[in-house]
Amino acid sequence: MQGLLNRLEADINGLSGARLNLQGADVLSGQQFRLPSAIDGY
Repeated sequence: MQGLLNRLEADINGLSGARLNLQGADVLSGQQFRLPSAIDGY
């Protein structure tokens, strides 16, 4: 059971990593469309 949970957790981590990469690509390709973020204040 523990091995199954570990594998599931690894899958979730991989998915969130892929989602972060997609968001990064969105920021690079369409900066004018993205919402202002806290980073923009600095």
